[in-house]
Amino acid sequence: MFNLVHLNFIGRLNQLVIETAGKNQKFRKLILHDYLSILNIN
Repeated sequence: MFNLVHLNFIGRLNQLVIETAGKNQKFRKLILHDYLSILNIN
């Protein structure tokens, strides 16, 4: 079950990933699978 703190953390993580991926396409390809796995676990 998600609480507000958890949702806020996910939102910040999303923003960080989006900003980083926008700057570095190679990074985006490396982390995409693991990042989606983390979201699925939570």
